[in-house]
Amino acid sequence: LYPPLHSPSQNLFPSDTSMKKLLFPLLLCSLAGALAQDNAGDTPDKGQPETDESQESRDGEALQEIARRFVAAFNDKDAAAIGDLMTADAEMEHTDGTLVAGRDAIVAFYEEAFGGSPEAKISLEASSVRFLSPGLAIEEGTIHRVESGEEDEEPSSFLYTALHVRQEDGGWLMARTNDREVRD
Repeated sequence: LYPPLHSPSQNLFPSDTSMKKLLFPLLLCSLAGALAQDNAGDTPDKGQPETDESQESRDGEALQEIARRFVAAFNDKDAAAIGDLMTADAEMEHTDGTLVAGRDAIVAFYEEAFGGSPEAKISLEASSVRFLSPGLAIEEGTIHRVESGEEDEEPSSFLYTALHVRQEDGGWLMARTNDREVRD
């Protein structure tokens, strides 16, 4: 489990339900990176064959970087940068079942959402990352959002799941995110 990407006193989620629905699917994807575990021995010795553990460690670090980039893009209101983290046919499913399909639609969604909530900020806590195969990973965690960006604002929180897919160049992109309400 990685530490939150914001101060615990900072409220990151707005009370506006429509904005929450827009932000959480993307956050789910970003959390995959934060959920990855650090492993010792990231780089094999020269002349030694690479182990699955060292590759998984590097992949985990790459997914953590995606999470950091997603949070930064959201907090900077940079919808295009969020789109850069998604596959061309990515999907975001919101808590109400609304599905946004395709990178261009996701970018348009965030552009509209950012216009309605210009002060909103998020942070995320990845709770787990599982590698289903060498090119497929599932990240799960919690997204925290404040609408005003004020430190004393109580954040709204949602659970997320992000599916990450390795690309031909070896990099990772989010292919699908799903957010759901936190249940007591």
